[in-house]
Amino acid sequence: IGRSLAMSIPPPFRAPHIPGLTVLIPHLREDILSRREDLFSGHESGVPLIDWVRVRYRDEFDAFVARMREGGFWKTCPEDLGHWSEYSDEQWQAICMWASMRLQTLWRTVTG
Repeated sequence: IGRSLAMSIPPPFRAPHIPGLTVLIPHLREDILSRREDLFSGHESGVPLIDWVRVRYRDEFDAFVARMREGGFWKTCPEDLGHWSEYSDEQWQAICMWASMRLQTLWRTVTG
């Protein structure tokens, strides 16, 4: 044992750089795209899920709305972003996709 501890350790094998890949996998029949009705369902505290997501990811939601306005995707948008009844069906489709990306319970990053 004493002799093996005194030996120099060879350098580790260097693998070539392989970029990471993110894969979205639904967990136990989980819907990938949340629906408008799902986002309005009450959380344990009675707060609609969309309000919780908006508060939890406030900066991201503000940036999302800004991109939609600047890109011309949304012609009109409520001044108070929390008035959900004022959004059109087209806007709701985009909001549902945005919220779905933040509500997934299982994200796996596969490298290599």
